[in-house]
This record gives sequence, structure tokens and C-alpha cells, in this order.
Amino acid sequence: MNCRTTPAGERNTKPITEALRPVFSSSTGHVLEIGAGLGQHAAAFATAFPKLNFWPTDPNPYHRASIDDWRQTLALPNLRPARSLDLLSANWHFNATDGAPAAKLSAMICINVLHISPIAVTEGLLLHAGKLLEPDGLLYIYGPFKINDTHTAPSNSDFDVYLRQQNPEWGLRDIAQLEETAAFGSLSLTKIKQMPANNLSLFFNRI
Repeated sequence: MNCRTTPAGERNTKPITEALRPVFSSSTGHVLEIGAGLGQHAAAFATAFPKLNFWPTDPNPYHRASIDDWRQTLALPNLRPARSLDLLSANWHFNATDGAPAAKLSAMICINVLHISPIAVTEGLLLHAGKLLEPDGLLYIYGPFKINDTHTAPSNSDFDVYLRQQNPEWGLRDIAQLEETAAFGSLSLTKIKQMPANNLSLFFNRI
């Protein structure tokens, strides 16, 4: 099997796993990952938190094939087959058919997606996640962000310029705007954790 990785994933998998540990180590239920990429995060989470069932999704078939390579190689019963899910789709929804999860999810994860996608993806995630999460369920978002419309480091400012040159719909999102949108989706930002390389972990909970 060819379990593919990215350099960024190699660097951030352990810090993200540790950031989630205080919540996930005592949790049960089902976790939906949005934009799971090559699957190395999903594989690490399923290994670290065996009481949770992880459902990785990605709109890219190449990514889904890599996710399933991880699943077959590690043979983890709590790592589910990759699914296609695109937040740009109208009224997107998650419906598992293999051991269908409870009516509500314990958590959702979105890692390094918002800054390389149109703002409609951010809005679709924040406005809809609350409908899928159980009360006090977690939406965890990781990546680079602006705080009060200010970059947290010069490198992030340069990265933002680069992203917008690649696609004017891309770019670092401001946390205050995320909070405002999340409130309409019955989500509240409860914690911000500093991460390596000027990234942040954002913890939203279902109100």
C-alpha cells in the first residue's frame, strides 16, 4: 500500500493530536473530518483515540484513494472508508450507511481548508455544522488566521498575499468574522490555542 503524506502533515499531525487529546481522550461517538486530504491525520486520530469512529471526507478522488490506503494498511476498525463531501454543494449533508452514526456527531474536524477555498466553504461549514453536532459537540478548525483583521506574523501576511495571487477567493480568514458567522449556526468559539508555525486551533462548541 502507498500511504501518502505531505510535509505539512508530517509536521502538524502530532501537535494537532495533542491539542485534541483533552477532549477526545474521554469521548465516544462519531467524528466527521472535512477535507481530510491524504488521510494521515485521520489515521493518526483513529490510532490515538480508539473509542471514537472517524469518518474522513474529501471531494478529491485522489485524496480519497490515499485515505483508503491508510485504512487498509492500518486495519483500524474505527477508521471508516473515505466519502465524497463538498461544502460548496447546496444543502450538503453527511449520511453514513456503514454502521450509521447517531443522529448527531460528537465532533467535526477541518484542518488547513478554509484559507485554500472560497469564503462560501467557510460559511457553509460554520452555518451547517451545528445541525450535525450533538449539544456541546465540537467543531475543531486548524490553520492560519487573522485576529482583529491583523496577521499574527509577517510570514502569514506573505502567505496571504501568495494565496490571493493564486486565487482571489482564497486567503486567511479573520477570527472575528468566523465568530459572527458561527453564531448564526448555533456555534460558539470557546477556545483558541496557539500552535507551531503561527497556526491556531479554534474550538467551536454547539450551543
